[in-house]
Amino acid sequence: MKKGEEPRKNEESFEARLSELEQIVAKLESDDVPLEDAISLYEKGMTIHKSCEKILADAKLRIEKLSQASLAQNSSDAAPAK
Repeated sequence: MKKGEEPRKNEESFEARLSELEQIVAKLESDDVPLEDAISLYEKGMTIHKSCEKILADAKLRIEKLSQASLAQNSSDAAPAK
């Protein structure tokens, strides 16, 4: 997603996913969740966790590419003219 673009319907923001994951954790930490509900919440939480990891990995890759491009540009700018 590019700067200024709105998330697609199927593409929740990282922050929204993280918030949902935090809510799931809070429910699981309470003592009043039946076992089957806890298992379902855990499965949903793991799915959200994996999607958050993917978003973070993609962001890291984008940052690394930008850093490498910046370093390459700085190197070429610093090279003496022949």
